[in-house]
Amino acid sequence: MVNPLAIQNTSSIQLIRAKELAAQLGIGISTLYDWLNPTSPRYDANFPKAISIGSRAKAWSVTAIN
Repeated sequence: MVNPLAIQNTSSIQLIRAKELAAQLGIGISTLYDWLNPTSPRYDANFPKAISIGSRAKAWSVTAIN
């Protein structure tokens, strides 16, 4: 028998892509990527990390952003 506490419900995770995230935050996509780039003077270490959803596609968890 499977322990119900060990099962994680991943179907309820909502993801948001960079273009939509930038629009929601009221910033440009280049500003978003500046916040994520450790070599940028605008780097924000506290900003949530992106989740890889494909070989070149990234998205952010809506709950992490909120």
